[in-house]
Amino acid sequence: MAGWMISTVFFVNSWVIRSLVVLSFTAHVIVVFLAGFRRRNAIGVQIAILWAASQLGRWVATYALGKLALRSTPQELQLVTFWGAFLLLHAGGPDNITAYSLEDNVLSTRQMLEMLFQVIGVVYAMFQNIVARSGTGTMFSWVSVAMFILGIVKYWERAEAMKLANLENMRSSVKAEKNKRKETGRRSLRNVRRPSSWGCWQDNEEEALLVAHGLLDITKGAFVDSSIDEHLLPEYVARRQEIFPSGGWEMMYEVVNMELSLMYDILYTKAAMAHTWHGYAIRFVSPVITTAAFLLFWFDSKVGQRMADVLITYVLLAGTVLLDIRWLLRAVASTWTY
Repeated sequence: MAGWMISTVFFVNSWVIRSLVVLSFTAHVIVVFLAGFRRRNAIGVQIAILWAASQLGRWVATYALGKLALRSTPQELQLVTFWGAFLLLHAGGPDNITAYSLEDNVLSTRQMLEMLFQVIGVVYAMFQNIVARSGTGTMFSWVSVAMFILGIVKYWERAEAMKLANLENMRSSVKAEKNKRKETGRRSLRNVRRPSSWGCWQDNEEEALLVAHGLLDITKGAFVDSSIDEHLLPEYVARRQEIFPSGGWEMMYEVVNMELSLMYDILYTKAAMAHTWHGYAIRFVSPVITTAAFLLFWFDSKVGQRMADVLITYVLLAGTVLLDIRWLLRAVASTWTY
């Protein structure tokens, strides 16, 4: 093949990779800001754009990771692992949406397999970038490794959240919890707090939301057709009268509405994983890692790097830092925390 043809192939290939990385980040940002519409609407222009961005982001991340790992030119070796780590982060998805429909949660095992193949691709690229270069790596390379590990963790977190949201798995966990209560004799409604005052319940949404959290196990059971044990019915009736005095149906409607909102979080977002001790740990550590990566890249020598590559990397880093801070604040401020 003539030299000019080889140069043309390398040139086109490098710009295809850049375009895929930018497209992946753009799709990720669109999903972040449109995910809230999925909670309130099933159809509409925003929902169609959200679906398209979600599908496009998943395809682009998978395709780009394979292209980075198998067809990288020598000039791209230093940035290849860094961009690969960001593609894994994008494939892991944002905190406010994991699945577009309940059927997506059934495919959580496939998500795990996709993650495995994508991780293998990035590991291969790392081998090229670090080991193949006389067995040493720059500080920039080791930052790429840290971002890569963070990408794996967030991708795994998404797949695990989808697994927990699978109704079959939820049915099994509800059944296990019910059996545990029978063995220990623990009251199923003991943690449901009584509101300090329902007198002005319209202005006291926080109280209603805390009550909804306490009753969430009952709502989960209803979603998976789990019946209430007959011997617990008197307890349920007594607690209902205590929590909702004077038969306040409007109060009850408000709590049920919030319970459905919480179930949406479980079925379609990372809430089931984010609001655990390891979920909070990830959200505290993630901004630290991404901020450190931004600073190290800022001070790292960029000799030999193209201006376009540097600008793309800055956009990826700055956007990821801002999103990580957003997810941290969202987790800390959420009523799931309390």
